[in-house]
Amino acid sequence: QLKTPKQWAWLLLPTPIFFSQLWLFMWAPVNGQGVQVAMGYFLFPLMMVLFGYLFFGERLSKLQWLAVGFAMIGIGMEIARTQSVSWATLWVCGTYPIYYIMRRLQGITAMTGMLVDLTLFLPIALAYLLFIAPENLAFVSGSGLYMLLVASLGILSVVALKTNIDASQILPVNVFGMLSYLEPVFLFFLAITVLGDSFEPGMLYSYGLIWIGIMFLIAHGIRQIRANRRNRKPWMKGARVS
Repeated sequence: QLKTPKQWAWLLLPTPIFFSQLWLFMWAPVNGQGVQVAMGYFLFPLMMVLFGYLFFGERLSKLQWLAVGFAMIGIGMEIARTQSVSWATLWVCGTYPIYYIMRRLQGITAMTGMLVDLTLFLPIALAYLLFIAPENLAFVSGSGLYMLLVASLGILSVVALKTNIDASQILPVNVFGMLSYLEPVFLFFLAITVLGDSFEPGMLYSYGLIWIGIMFLIAHGIRQIRANRRNRKPWMKGARVS
């Protein structure tokens, strides 16, 4: 129960991170930052592994250490190559783990947290359309086709979010974690092939090391799934005998 201002402040503290991630996910692909945001989502599971080790004392397997090591080397090579680092990549992989960790510490479900965030986001979005960018609202409302497309995208977004949350509760954690790589894969190739984002040859080395790290993380997930199945079989046999 939320009875004091401090409790409300604690509940709402992660919400600005969620707002910024929604904005970046929509803004980046059409402003030449699609590849960088996709790389942030590639690094996100690796950062969650590292945050779990640093803040929750979770032990890492050899495969997880290899995954983190290759990813860090790849990031270092990219920084050395460009003499900079993409703020979009850092924001995605650096703040999203903080958001999930805070929600975990709060002890609320993903659906509850998302409903809180989206409810707070609605008046801000309406105020933006009405007072800051009314020309966008006029542009959409002036065409029945655009209104239909916007409404369809809204429905599609709700279905996608609901499906994602349901999958996180139904599927094994390892399976869900590996499937989460599909989104940045699609975003990465869409940004290069359709939106025309640049991908320089030198990026193959640094990004290749990061992808090798991801492969180690996926291998760790597959190993855990197999171990869980082996541990479950004796219990199931015992249950049948009894």
